[in-house]
Amino acid sequence: RDTPVSPEELAAAKHTLLASYLFDTQTNTGRADALGFYSRIDSYKYDVDYVDNFEAVTPALVQSVARKYLTLDAYTVVTLLPVPDPVTASRR
Repeated sequence: RDTPVSPEELAAAKHTLLASYLFDTQTNTGRADALGFYSRIDSYKYDVDYVDNFEAVTPALVQSVARKYLTLDAYTVVTLLPVPDPVTASRR
């Protein structure tokens, strides 16, 4: 929130996102899946502009979004507890 991500950190995130996107869309089926998915949630244009959109992200933009959404009023605490073993749990 208070410190922008470094250019190196952002570049690494973009590289990972691009590699994943390219891997997922390297086949005709993958392209059709992506176009169909984005058509259902918004528009096929989202897929067409996908790479340009995330390449345009800057450290300042990431920080701005973090300031907007990562607030004390907008958080959730999740506690994961181990599932008790039914054999040992019944002995208690």
